[in-house]
Amino acid sequence: MKQQVKSQDELMKNQMERALARDKGVEITELRAKHATTNDLNDEMLRKLQDEKAKYDKLKYEHTDLTEKLKEMKEKIKEDETYNKETETQMKALQATVDKHDINITKNSEILEVE
Repeated sequence: MKQQVKSQDELMKNQMERALARDKGVEITELRAKHATTNDLNDEMLRKLQDEKAKYDKLKYEHTDLTEKLKEMKEKIKEDETYNKETETQMKALQATVDKHDINITKNSEILEVE
């Protein structure tokens, strides 16, 4: 009888080990599937991150380029303003000369009319 109980215990032990192995196999399969899903998600996130980084780099380059162009335009505006001030000063001087000549011409015309 002890032998029979021992055999039944061995049989139950073997069945439990097989069930445990089967459960572990299912668990391992599930873990592998989860791992594959996680890898796929990581790859997708990496692609998205790379796309966003490429967009960022493009925007950063454009910002740098536009900042440089703005700086050049501001310098050009400053130069133009300086040129305009100089031209305005020259025009005022020229207008003063023209006015002076007009006065002289008017005086000369008056003198000629009197004679």
